[in-house]
Amino acid sequence: MELLHTVTGRRIIVSCGLISALALQSAEAPLAQEPTEDILVITTRMIERERAGDYAAVLPLATKALALAEEAMGPDAPQTAIYADYLGMAQFHVGRHREAESSFSRALSIQERLWGPDHVAVGNVLGHMGQLYCAWHEPKKAIELFRRGLSINEKTFGAEHANVASALHNLGKCLYESQEYAESERAVLRALAIRERVSGAEHASVAPLLESYAMILRKTERPAEAERTEARARAIRNATR
Repeated sequence: MELLHTVTGRRIIVSCGLISALALQSAEAPLAQEPTEDILVITTRMIERERAGDYAAVLPLATKALALAEEAMGPDAPQTAIYADYLGMAQFHVGRHREAESSFSRALSIQERLWGPDHVAVGNVLGHMGQLYCAWHEPKKAIELFRRGLSINEKTFGAEHANVASALHNLGKCLYESQEYAESERAVLRALAIRERVSGAEHASVAPLLESYAMILRKTERPAEAERTEARARAIRNATR
């Protein structure tokens, strides 16, 4: 997998991390055929465009990458599932939600068939599907997916891992949208505590959690505490620009 390793140093914004996910699943399931250089070049370009927030440019690249993965590795390969999930995220970001649902469903079906219902790869897709359904204002469906993904992350990484914090934050935001403010607050505060322990109280990843918590505080009529929380979030963002 030498060619694949040439692009593993790049960071992905999408929560599962395309390259790390590909590397993990390639280790767990040896490929019948090495990925072509074309797919690796396209993957690198996708990551660059995603880092720039240009999902309109990511979409055709992700579509091409998935087609190449299917051709090189087969329609039911774990790497094909990763590219289907990535395509779903690109479709989600440009508002093509029905197509995103189809891509996520395909990725989930492959991952569950390959690894079973409790594998971390399954948890990644569940998180993305949860974001889609929350955006669609289907909170019950989204919350069920987020809870299942959270359980998988806790079993895989332990209760104090950054991935668990991310899953809790997604859950908390969706609970907020469904007006379940007490449960939302518990999820966000637990995520905040994990982030502070793992990354430090002034880390950039803490600011979004503080902002989510401030929204809960305002909604539950605690304006003074909300203002203090918002001020702390602003200070972190200013310091980490």
